[in-house]
Amino acid sequence: MPHALVEDYIRERDDLVNTVNVLKNNAADRGKDPTADDLEMMTKSYARIDRLDEMIAVLGRDTTMDQETRDKLLSPTPGPPSEVMYRSGGEMLWDCLHGTFGSSHDHDDQDAKRRWDLVMKRAAEHMGTKASNTTPVAGDVGGLFVAPIVGPVIDLSPKGQPFLSAIGRQQAPNALTFSRPRIVDPNLKTGGAAQQTLEKAELVSKKFDIKVDNLSLNTYGGYLNVSQQLMSLQPAGWNIIISQLQRRVAWQGEAAALTALALTTAKVTLAAGATAAVTIKALYDAAALVYTNTSELPTWITYGPAGWAMLGSLVDSAGRPLFPYLGAANAIGTASLDSFNLGPLGLQSILTPAITDTKIYVGNSSALEAYVYPFPVLEAVEPALLGRQVAVAEAIAFYRPVTNETGPVSNGAVLVGP
Repeated sequence: MPHALVEDYIRERDDLVNTVNVLKNNAADRGKDPTADDLEMMTKSYARIDRLDEMIAVLGRDTTMDQETRDKLLSPTPGPPSEVMYRSGGEMLWDCLHGTFGSSHDHDDQDAKRRWDLVMKRAAEHMGTKASNTTPVAGDVGGLFVAPIVGPVIDLSPKGQPFLSAIGRQQAPNALTFSRPRIVDPNLKTGGAAQQTLEKAELVSKKFDIKVDNLSLNTYGGYLNVSQQLMSLQPAGWNIIISQLQRRVAWQGEAAALTALALTTAKVTLAAGATAAVTIKALYDAAALVYTNTSELPTWITYGPAGWAMLGSLVDSAGRPLFPYLGAANAIGTASLDSFNLGPLGLQSILTPAITDTKIYVGNSSALEAYVYPFPVLEAVEPALLGRQVAVAEAIAFYRPVTNETGPVSNGAVLVGP
């Protein structure tokens, strides 16, 4: 039990602390500094509190010895051999020195060694971060250890839609169907060919048509069921889930665009391992074929990582890179390993992970059009399962303008490859 004097000091200290707090609060309520009298009162109170703390530390010291320790210290006989108890530090030091460095022939040294060995062989219990990873007979504090998370979540999946972003994603009016008009003029080369021989002589009259192509959109998407426990534990997990669902949909759109592009039947054959001269000729032939089919030169070239590596590693007959890092006078454009833009033939380079081989496509705006109708993120509460269901989806359609009415054929893009 604390001494009565200590209890009085503690009560006095509590009163002083309360007085100081009241003076502070009054000054805060007034919105002004404490008055001179208040400051003097607080200064005296703090001085008395410091003095009370000193006296409480001295007078409140507990010097009571437990009965068991008292009995052992006053015991006139030593404990059993398995429980060596020293009356003083000197006795323990004597056993340590004589038991460790004493003579093996001296009886007292041998007794000291026996006692010291018993002390040092006592079974010790231990503490570690995890009992299973610590020496036997150990406790742990593993329940208090929380492994920190360092850095952002690593995501190696493809990002964005390189090809679709380059050719442009146009907004579809709805998620089902719409029409795309185009001019059909079989008389383009003959409709104005007649030369008027005399004034007032009749000119050639040839019709043309405007046809309509109907497009249907396909929906790509996915959903997940998310527990309420996960949302409560980690709110940021909700953003991660939605972002990853959106990335999946974006990947499907990019892959679908390349599938539509691959429907072209216009092709320039380029064998694997072709030389730089053969490759350049194939690209020029493809550009000429694009112009033949669409009456416009190509504006972009697209390939995958394998196609980029193939083009970037081309060398001329002297072993010089065809697309060097520097703009040399005898080279076509520039290139760099930190960029996928080789700049061959001045076209916009589009690298997409949706092309997994060395195929190359050359085209312009008449090669492919993309129309998308993004749906809002949909979610529904599932009370019976204590969770939510979230879905991300997008409707998309691709249009390949007809380049030749015979067929009809849509060859605004030209494949360069084996």
